[in-house]
Amino acid sequence: MTTKKKATTSTKKASKHRSPVRPSNERVDDEKLKQALQESNGNISHAARTMGISRNAIHQHVNANPELKQILDDSRQTMLDEAENALLAAVREKQGWAVCFTLKTIGQERGYIERADQSHSGSVEVVIRREDRRK
Repeated sequence: MTTKKKATTSTKKASKHRSPVRPSNERVDDEKLKQALQESNGNISHAARTMGISRNAIHQHVNANPELKQILDDSRQTMLDEAENALLAAVREKQGWAVCFTLKTIGQERGYIERADQSHSGSVEVVIRREDRRK
């Protein structure tokens, strides 16, 4: 018995939240980009959608402008601070996942680890022997 597979074509639905994407060589207002990066907590995809430009255009502008690079870093650091505060709140509420995560990451220095990392200093001799299997 043979089954025929019907060829399908997928079409992307246009999102009502997305603006048309301008070419990356088009001038982007740095002030608007700063605001978009801050409002998106450094999420470049979100900032690009907000501004109607490509992620690549944002990367190009950020890499060319040290002030934008600093804004992006600051925005991401702020988001990480908020995440750490949320984690701390979950630990204080004695939520098991949060306690376990914290001990596995920050608590490693106190011996809370799943595996032991070992390092070696000095030399190691490696001997490779080849057996003759033609017998």
